[in-house]
Amino acid sequence: MFVDITEIERILTRLLEPDNEVIKQATDELTSALKNPHTYVTLCTVISSSKNDKLKEYAALVLRKKLYKRNAWMNLAQDLREQIKQFLLKTIVDEPNIEVKKHILQLIAVLAKHELMRGNWNELFAFIESCIKSHDINKREFGSFVIKNLSDYIPQMFESHITTFVDYFIQTLNSTEDCTSLVVYNTISSMNNIVELSIQVPQVIQAYSQSVPRVLEVILALSTTNPENACDCFDLLGSMCEFSIQALLPHLKPIVQVSAQLAGNTNIDESLRCNGINLISTIIRSKKKVLVKLNLLNPVIELMFSILSEETDDDTWFLEEYALNPMSAAGECMAAIADELSASTFMPILIKLIDAAYSTQEPNALRASYTTMAFVSDGCSEYLKKNYLKQFVTAIKMGLNSSNETVKSAAMYALGEVSQYVQPQVSTYAAEILPELMKMFKEKLIIEYTKPECSSEVRMIFYALDKFIDSMEGGIDEYLPEMTSIVLDIIRNEQCCIELKDKAITIMCSIVKSGGDATGPYFIPVMEILDAYLKPGIDEKLETLQIMVIQLLSEFAAALDPKVFEPYLDISLKCGLALLQEAKEDQPEVRAVCYGLFSSIARVSIKHLIPYIDLVMQHVLKSLDNSLIVDNSFNLEKKKFNAYSSDEDDDDDDKDESLITEDDGSDADSDDFAYVDAHVMEEKDNACQTIAQIAQSTGDQFLPYLNNSFEVVSKLLQEDDEDTIDSVLELYGQICIYFSKLPNNCGQESLEKALEEFLKYGEKKIQEDGFPALDSVYLDVLADMLKEIKTKMIKYAEPIMILAKSILALKIGDANNPGELDELDSENDTLPIEYAGNVVSNLSYVLPPQVFTEYFVSLVPLLKKLMSKESSDLLRAAGLAITGESAKGLGENASGLCEVMFSLVLPLAEDEDDTVRNNAVFALGELAFYGKESVYKYYPVILNTFSQVVTKEQRSKVLDNVYGALARMIITNIEGMPLDHVVPVMINYLPLHEDFVENLTVFKCLVYLFEVGNQYMVSMLEPVIKASLATLSDKRKCYEDDAKEEIIKLLRMYKRDFPDKCLSLTLPEDLSKLFNEV
Repeated sequence: MFVDITEIERILTRLLEPDNEVIKQATDELTSALKNPHTYVTLCTVISSSKNDKLKEYAALVLRKKLYKRNAWMNLAQDLREQIKQFLLKTIVDEPNIEVKKHILQLIAVLAKHELMRGNWNELFAFIESCIKSHDINKREFGSFVIKNLSDYIPQMFESHITTFVDYFIQTLNSTEDCTSLVVYNTISSMNNIVELSIQVPQVIQAYSQSVPRVLEVILALSTTNPENACDCFDLLGSMCEFSIQALLPHLKPIVQVSAQLAGNTNIDESLRCNGINLISTIIRSKKKVLVKLNLLNPVIELMFSILSEETDDDTWFLEEYALNPMSAAGECMAAIADELSASTFMPILIKLIDAAYSTQEPNALRASYTTMAFVSDGCSEYLKKNYLKQFVTAIKMGLNSSNETVKSAAMYALGEVSQYVQPQVSTYAAEILPELMKMFKEKLIIEYTKPECSSEVRMIFYALDKFIDSMEGGIDEYLPEMTSIVLDIIRNEQCCIELKDKAITIMCSIVKSGGDATGPYFIPVMEILDAYLKPGIDEKLETLQIMVIQLLSEFAAALDPKVFEPYLDISLKCGLALLQEAKEDQPEVRAVCYGLFSSIARVSIKHLIPYIDLVMQHVLKSLDNSLIVDNSFNLEKKKFNAYSSDEDDDDDDKDESLITEDDGSDADSDDFAYVDAHVMEEKDNACQTIAQIAQSTGDQFLPYLNNSFEVVSKLLQEDDEDTIDSVLELYGQICIYFSKLPNNCGQESLEKALEEFLKYGEKKIQEDGFPALDSVYLDVLADMLKEIKTKMIKYAEPIMILAKSILALKIGDANNPGELDELDSENDTLPIEYAGNVVSNLSYVLPPQVFTEYFVSLVPLLKKLMSKESSDLLRAAGLAITGESAKGLGENASGLCEVMFSLVLPLAEDEDDTVRNNAVFALGELAFYGKESVYKYYPVILNTFSQVVTKEQRSKVLDNVYGALARMIITNIEGMPLDHVVPVMINYLPLHEDFVENLTVFKCLVYLFEVGNQYMVSMLEPVIKASLATLSDKRKCYEDDAKEEIIKLLRMYKRDFPDKCLSLTLPEDLSKLFNEV
């Protein structure tokens, strides 16, 4: 039945009106018209004959949407299908408008997807072939345009003809003299579109490899005439890096050289320069060792440094998270070098450049020096701690005092980044850095108080202060009065702008996080001022401040004694829930910060959360459900590119396709970059953390939410969103632990199902991308589950044993392979060994001693290799940690094995590296404790070694472990210890300074010494009690219930046996009060 073209054009015109009511009516009319199959032909007529290009595009879009599923196409009569196909092939030739052509080609691609599955559209490829083989240059250009757009939309349609088309591509590249012609550009774009399909065909990959020199020529030619097209051509090289790096290997040197040539050219388009830098970064991350062997590392670093030295009007460009400029790209390239290569390989080159900058004092070169320090600090933090920390801090202090604001800003950025990654060592320079920052801060504030927004200088001071304070581990107490006073002045002052107040509260969050209990006296004064922000319905302008106040409450809740925070527990919860109820859909930051508050309260006072638990769980589960809906809708858009080989979507073709006009992401020119709001990720992260904390803290009261939580987290695990997978894994592990704790084994079936899924996830990651793809958090969660679930995981012990051993063997080598690691590898490359080591040692909670011993014996050759002189400091430290932590699982077999390991461990207790030394001391203590009689004969040697360590040791963590080891030796063999020499020294050293895990062992030892009547426990009563109370009063030092119980037991024994001495003690008021409560 004929359908009037005028009527269809009228409907389409109404669909383009800006009136929603008109659009709704027109949509209904079009839906009704499409029930007549002849409307499809009429829409084709609109495409060919309408005088309005917008109507042509819309008609093509409607057809594409309606015919996207195969059944919708096949439901049309055969003659109509043939008529539409022939019509489109003719129209694509005749149509003059490029954008309309693109829409037609997308429609053709959809139909080709359906037709070529049955081999029914040979005319399409005959049409393409006639174009590309034509002697007419215009027709060949048109043919290349057709292929480019078809392959861009549905590349799979070329799969069965891939060899033919790639031969054509190579022939076109080699035979076309003009590198800037559209035929060449379209050809390279088409090659990029189908590169993923090419990796399975060696002949095709070889052809791609041979094309690289020509592609480089094209990029250089286009760099000055059409930089946008040059960027698109760069994409082919990036795709080859991703899908078939081997094809690029013969050409890596010229690729890097051309990329560097463009990256360093300040006269060309910035996007093209960024593409050149980014490709170099990709190559570094993919084939770092080849870069070094080709002697390209030095020139690349020098180039990136020179780019970082370029003139810029933006003094704080490095704070922009998604900045797209050459300097930002160069910084990321420096970060890639630090992440992928050993610091000893690249740091000497950097230091030479930094030294030269300090010699000339040229501001831009100094700025480059500081930003370089910032970008590399994460990837080589251990190396910096050991070799260059003092020099870096000295240089940063010079920068802070510079008269040049650009240099000063860069120095503050370097301070913030170095503080974040080089901890806790940077804290030792607090006395040199914090007063300087505070002075600058106060000077700037005098002129900033009444400004409508913060200056870039103040933003940088806030940034440096925030990062430095946040990363401090104690030592902030003496600065608390001054810093808190400044913060209070700002938030009290009504003339201060919102941004300034926001940053002041952010600084207060860091102060509380770092200061812990010491911030208690400031809690009420601060919250009295901020109390007004804890009410719903606040002015929209103040919402950002309200969010930060909730964040501050979270920090106070986590840091303070629950008794101090108690007045604000209920009001905090009610405020958080009220904010959640009012939060709009586009306010993920509100939900994120409220979830963070609930998580903190659950950690410190679950009884206050219980009355609200139902509401809290409703909100967090809804957030996670919504995140799945959003992610799935995004994935469905992407899924259409894989639809060629599947009919899975054809089951519901009776449902009417949407005719909405929003962009569906299929435009040939659309950007593939998808920006995900950081607040959305934070909401998802905090929701997971809140459920995990509630599951851990509430016991039976979490049971009603268990199944829903498990269902959601299982879907999240399958989704495997790289931005939030860490918190998902942690929640998954906590739910598995919860299953294992259910009484009468009623959770065993669910536990086994959950564990099987968890292990399958790990296996899948390894199969797809190898061991490096296995997130370190996955191994960390696995280790935690082994420790908490214990023997209920024995069914899965064998694959876990194989996994951990395989990671160690893969990295350092065994009898079957030489190992991946060598002198070029970065610190990050050794991280899997540390996490796999935790899995190894925690298997001792699951396996019977005999089985664990056999497993440990199989690892001894690997451990020997780890602890050898040839290994790096990080590897030796990891080997020692595995040895020390595993000793407890050997049972009666410990004697023989401890003796074997003793000779490997002892020399490392006096190693130059702090971490190696620390772990060796710890391991000696564990070997002595579990090895018992077999190690008694070595006590004199151990004690002599510890004496040497104590004499010259400067790291408190190492000393803490020395006294922890001595405590173990006393507990296991008191007769073999020279108590007169050891006990007084140990008591005078207490309390522990850094490694508070050792508190449990040390106080167990003191209880034991008291019980056996050791004289020093009486004569040194006062220092023992003071150390005990100092430890018990500080949440950071005494966070384990077992350690608290030992301390309280010791104090009670003193009160029982020496009441008069206890009464006569002179104690500070807070410790005296605590002692009385005990």
